[in-house]
Amino acid sequence: MQIDGPTTFTTVEAPSTVGVASGKYTLTYLSGGPSGSVVTNSGLSSNINQGDNLSLTFIFTNPPAPPFGASGPPTASKIASDDSFFCPSTQVIFSWLYSDPNGDPQGAFELEADDNSLFTSPELASGVVVSSDKFYINDPGKLFFNTTYYWRARVRDSKGAWSDWSLTNSFITPTDCIVADFSLISSNDIFVNIAREKNVEESVVAPAAHAQQKERSSSTTLTIVPTKFTSQVSFTIDSGFPSGASAFFNPQKINSSAYDIGSEFYVEVPRDVAEGIYTITIKADGGGLVRTANVLLSVIITDPRFKEF
Repeated sequence: MQIDGPTTFTTVEAPSTVGVASGKYTLTYLSGGPSGSVVTNSGLSSNINQGDNLSLTFIFTNPPAPPFGASGPPTASKIASDDSFFCPSTQVIFSWLYSDPNGDPQGAFELEADDNSLFTSPELASGVVVSSDKFYINDPGKLFFNTTYYWRARVRDSKGAWSDWSLTNSFITPTDCIVADFSLISSNDIFVNIAREKNVEESVVAPAAHAQQKERSSSTTLTIVPTKFTSQVSFTIDSGFPSGASAFFNPQKINSSAYDIGSEFYVEVPRDVAEGIYTITIKADGGGLVRTANVLLSVIITDPRFKEF
């Protein structure tokens, strides 16, 4: 059939209905088409046969009401998904833009999500939800980790007209909900022996020439234990350091390939440092995270006048 302008027609072998506006239209039927009857919304009809060649002119004065009116059905477009809170809820926000050429508000919607783009067996099927909302949040446990999901939506206006399914969109769920983190471990505490004479009152006698000299401590190894963490880590002293002492990290920064090898840490303290135990807090900074570990430094003063034999 060739139609000059839209029309409403029905045939027995190929039923179809198309909305029209008021006006005058010509329908031309070519031989070989389906047999049946042509009917206008104003009631005018004509029987046709497959061998016919005819041209019919109809005047439409009362166009059919929506959803089969001239303006057409609603549409769902610009569909979008937000899976930023999938951990730990396993939920996603689905949203779309609703529009209707007749100005009718949304009355319902339906949504499907499947790991197959053909939607052969949707993991998520909302069914018809009577709502004016332009978004949908799935129930927990319906979607799985490390999966690509395809989804689509369709909408129904307040007068019952359904849209076609929207274009398909997709998203990938996280592999898991484990948060990247790390721990800082020290292999052992450290100490330093300083040979210095003491008087009978046990006060320290430190020659002025030796006051600024420093003694090196034993060392400890600082290692990183990661949990999905791969950033570079830098080491610094946070607190508890003896006055005038110097800290050494070898190296001061390590990458993920050297986490288990770690960094050697030791200190050099002035020879006039007070004897005692110092709690040194070491800070490891990387990937926006800061972790600390305590290392005990024992400063031991010995008197060279007393020797063991």
